[in-house]
Amino acid sequence: MKQNLYGIVAVLIVIGAPIYAQEADTIYTGGKIYTSESQMTVVEAVAIKDRKFIAVGSAEEIAEHQGQNTRVVELDGAFAMPGIIDVHMHPFEDFHRDRYLLGIEDNSTPESILAEIGAYADANPDKEWIIGGAWPPGMFPNEAPTRETLDEVIPDRPVFIQDQSAHSVWMNTKALELTGFMDTKDADLPEGSVVVRDENGVPSGTIREFAIGYARRSMPPFPKEEMIGTAKGFQDWFHSLGITSVKAAAGYQSHIDAVHAIHEAGEWKLRMHMAMSYNYYDAGNTLEEQIETIKNAEQHTLEFFDPRGFKIFMDGTPPTREGWLVDPYPGTDNFGVHYYEPADLLALYSLATELDRVVMAHGTGDRSVRETLNAIESVKNAFPDSNIRHHPTHNGLIHDDDIARFAELGLTIELSPIVWFPATTVKSFEDVMGRLNVAAYTNPRRLLDAGASVAFASDWSVGPLDPWSRIGFLVSRVRPDDPESGPFLPQSAVTAEEAIRASTLGPAHVIGVENETGSIKVGKFADMIVLDRDITRIDPTEIKDTKVLRTVFAGEVVFSAE
Repeated sequence: MKQNLYGIVAVLIVIGAPIYAQEADTIYTGGKIYTSESQMTVVEAVAIKDRKFIAVGSAEEIAEHQGQNTRVVELDGAFAMPGIIDVHMHPFEDFHRDRYLLGIEDNSTPESILAEIGAYADANPDKEWIIGGAWPPGMFPNEAPTRETLDEVIPDRPVFIQDQSAHSVWMNTKALELTGFMDTKDADLPEGSVVVRDENGVPSGTIREFAIGYARRSMPPFPKEEMIGTAKGFQDWFHSLGITSVKAAAGYQSHIDAVHAIHEAGEWKLRMHMAMSYNYYDAGNTLEEQIETIKNAEQHTLEFFDPRGFKIFMDGTPPTREGWLVDPYPGTDNFGVHYYEPADLLALYSLATELDRVVMAHGTGDRSVRETLNAIESVKNAFPDSNIRHHPTHNGLIHDDDIARFAELGLTIELSPIVWFPATTVKSFEDVMGRLNVAAYTNPRRLLDAGASVAFASDWSVGPLDPWSRIGFLVSRVRPDDPESGPFLPQSAVTAEEAIRASTLGPAHVIGVENETGSIKVGKFADMIVLDRDITRIDPTEIKDTKVLRTVFAGEVVFSAE
């Protein structure tokens, strides 16, 4: 009896004992913190411990987590939100080009582009190749500049200038000779290669799609030190813009090696998923070596780096009439091009699912989007226990009949590039697709109204990297490069809150990390940014001027404007 009495007393003591709040490492308080969650959408304060949020709520509630060693940061009413997540970009290629190669600053006219190419060549006489970009769509007739034009500027060294879409390259005669195009028939090139030829069948100076990978075989590899410098540089830049997580839409062993070198130095502070290039391969890799890297991706996976996936191309891009459509391009009998037949596509998705690899499938036309969804639906039925979330990317034009299928398959619709500037981009699309299709192309309002979940991505440098000009445009529909023209397709506007969710929690779902990041919620990594303005309450045309005051990644301040 005494033993039972002692037990009851002990239980009562435990029940009556005060429960102390867990002591936080850091508290941010006194702000307007937008969480991206449907519940508790806006809070005053958060508590962080061991890199994760341990409490979210009012200033009074969070104060209970303040201990002797807690660092308290007063936000003084500032607006904060989850870190930006950009799930389609090309950080290695584009930042490397701008830092170590020719990054064309003024691409407003052919003359300005040629002037920069010539000046760069003169300033770099030791460069074996002149490599750079980018020229915008609509700049040249039929999107096909000629080799003779480049020969007039640089006749004696190979020149390789990529366009803004990364699907076309402008080469001079020397480059075409060194890469073998002058002596190679189309039938001997990789399937999906496009070489623009003159009336005599001679390469005229523009190559597209898989011919770009073929050309890269003959180009010198980039030094490892440049790749490491590239990764350090874009990481710092991303932090300054409030970007805490990304997906690289092309990857090679040299990129992996750079990330690992920075990680080993304790300096890798960015969440990156990487889709290894499958159709393309760079100068340092054969296709066989690239596939071997994809198979061995587990060996390269880190806490904040995941290369367990690869990218394929379903079609090309609409300005060159190479996006694959359900209906033909207006005024033609051309449906575009496609690189996989349905049976071959299903076989590839099945193999990827068996290997636990995410397929990131480029699709700009509505037929390519449909066939991608068909393959994903088939593998979900064939592998019901698989947790793989495949990644259809771009999704520029989606047929009305296919919008609901994304949600049925557990997918968020990633839209990239989501911006409609500069104006030459708009014109090149309208000329080929017609204004009706342009109104539907990457139109988030249409998809949100249909009940879809969406994610915005830059496809940098096809589109601008800056998330604030992107969000500002999507809310105001005013192009920052041409504000006097007024709103462009104003019926497509989204709210600031919708844009935030589509830049945070939506993209987190695309890459399968919605339980780790993407919103400010207890148990998630403390990825948060503090801004100089409340973008939900200001004139939408002012959102583009937003500045990041502080970026927090996994609880650590990785950028401060102070």
